[in-house]
Amino acid sequence: MFLDSMENKDHRALIEWLNGFPNGIKFSYISGDSVSNENMVSLMQTYQCSQTLRFYGQHGFRIAPLPLKATDLRIDHSHWMTVANVLQLEYVVAFKLENARHFTDIDFNTILKRIISGALPKMVYAHLELKRTYNKDSICWDIPMI
Repeated sequence: MFLDSMENKDHRALIEWLNGFPNGIKFSYISGDSVSNENMVSLMQTYQCSQTLRFYGQHGFRIAPLPLKATDLRIDHSHWMTVANVLQLEYVVAFKLENARHFTDIDFNTILKRIISGALPKMVYAHLELKRTYNKDSICWDIPMI
């Protein structure tokens, strides 16, 4: 499924139809340039992608908790993501967070420690894209290195 430029229409009928597939939709890209934040939250709360979800949320987008069951998740324009959102991705095996400059070095340290400790037992790949200067020692503090 590729959703883009559907303006601020009511997406409930589309989501009900998509959720009706016996094995779910395996790959989805949801882009929110023309979708209101209200409709995007509704969409995210009711739609379940079974494998790969690529998501773009426009400025001002917020959602808590993050009700995703996709196993492969990539979030572009991640300004709305929080550490708590990342730490609740219990179904995710592969995770890419782009443009995550709003996370502090301590936030990344917290996320890495939780992944290493097994708090997200299914996650085997995490790509956290900083796109800013960072302190490697702060991010890796108190994490055993091989």
